[in-house]
Amino acid sequence: MSTLPIVNPHLELNSAPAQSMNGHEPESLDDLFNKEVNASEAAEITKRNMAPAGTYVTEPADFPPSVLPVKQPEKNKAGEVTGDRLMATVIARATATIKGNDITQVLRFSLSPEQRFKKVYEDSQWTGEYDEAKDDLASRLWANAVSAYQDFHGKGTTFTQGDVLEFLKNVPVALRTMQGDRGELVVLSLSSRGRHRG
Repeated sequence: MSTLPIVNPHLELNSAPAQSMNGHEPESLDDLFNKEVNASEAAEITKRNMAPAGTYVTEPADFPPSVLPVKQPEKNKAGEVTGDRLMATVIARATATIKGNDITQVLRFSLSPEQRFKKVYEDSQWTGEYDEAKDDLASRLWANAVSAYQDFHGKGTTFTQGDVLEFLKNVPVALRTMQGDRGELVVLSLSSRGRHRG
C-alpha cells in the first residue's frame, strides 16, 4: 500500500530555487518585499486598462440594475455627524459603442432626492464650505432621473420617488461618464432613451 509523502510544515517558502519568468532574473521573497515600488509603472498599467469614457446605456431587460436605498451619515469638516441623507446607490450593467466596438461595464452611482450644494475643495481637501450656486452630483443625478422619467412617461403625471427608482430598474437610460482619478468611470448625467409608446 502506497503512502503519501510527508510535507515538512516548517519548510521556508524561499528555500527552493526560483524559476526564471518572462526573461527576468529570479528573486527571493526577501528581495520581492524589500524592493522599491515602481509607482509610475503602476500608473501606466492603470492608464492602459482604463475603461473608455462615453455614453453607456443600461440593459434592464437582461441585467436589471440594483437600486439600494440607504441613509448616509453627513459630517462637518471636523468629522462630526450632523445628520443623515437619503441616498440611492444604483449598480447597473451598461454598454457603449466606442470607435465601432461594443464595450460593457458595470457602473455604480448614487443619487438623492434630498438636495445638497456642492462642497468646495482646496488641494483635494474639503474646506467646510459649500458653493451655493451649484448642486452636488447626487442632487444633479436625481434631477436627471426625474426628467428622464417625465420624458418617458410624459409630463403632467403624478409620481413618487419610488416610481423614479423603479424606472431606473426597468427602463434603459443613457449614462454619460468620465474617467475618474483611479481609472473608474464616473457617471456625470443620465437621460431617457425615448418616450414610452405603449
